[in-house]
Amino acid sequence: METDNQLQDDLQMQEPSKIPASEWAIATLGFILVCGTVLYLIAQALSGTESPPIIQSIVEEVEQISENQFLVTIKVNNQGSHTAKSLLLSGTLFDGETEIESSEVTFDYVPSSSSRQGGLYFSHNPDDFRLELHAVGYQTP
Repeated sequence: METDNQLQDDLQMQEPSKIPASEWAIATLGFILVCGTVLYLIAQALSGTESPPIIQSIVEEVEQISENQFLVTIKVNNQGSHTAKSLLLSGTLFDGETEIESSEVTFDYVPSSSSRQGGLYFSHNPDDFRLELHAVGYQTP
């Protein structure tokens, strides 16, 4: 019985264990990340700057893949705040005001603030003509 009392006295006299500095650092980092995420979501909700898909198309490369076939590699950027589903992009070759040839490509999904790559095939060399790219239409997912 005396030993039980002595053990209890010894336990009461010990200092509580201290939390290592590394645990404090990780906990602080986690707290900062959570607060930052919450603040970002609140700012997005309050900004109210929603816009439809804003599509920008860029020609990246033109290459001849066979005797009468040319591939125009393009990149589309969606700068709007909504996703474009089934985005139809048209490319047309012009000689002055005369339309020479056109081609189309469909992008399944182009999320907001993202980009996708695709290609348009032509039988005429696009380097010999003026190429115009136009987003024709999309669906709301």
